Amino acid sequence: MNYCWLHWGPRCSCRSWLRVSIVRKSLEAAIVCNHKRTIPKTWESSLQRKKERLEAQRARARENERKLRQLIMDADGKHLERLGGYERKLREHEEKLEEYRRQLKENEEQGR
Repeated sequence: MNYCWLHWGPRCSCRSWLRVSIVRKSLEAAIVCNHKRTIPKTWESSLQRKKERLEAQRARARENERKLRQLIMDADGKHLERLGGYERKLREHEEKLEEYRRQLKENEEQGR
């Protein structure tokens, strides 16, 4: 019985069953005859080119990773510099606050 694999019914007019049957029979014949593909003559050179391209991509990836790490280190340094500036300003403001408190205390003592 011929069965259509596209439309899920027997005796379909699309004849997909014929195509499936032909492919199946040719695969069986290839197995029986022990057909194997031969390696192309240019296989070694194409393999070498692929290896070279892969190594070039790895080199680019290493370079990009190095650049990225350097950018991160630079950003870290800038962040620490900015943080140091903020800490310096905070100390200056704390010193001014202490000075104002001292002056206020002196003024209160003189005013009494």
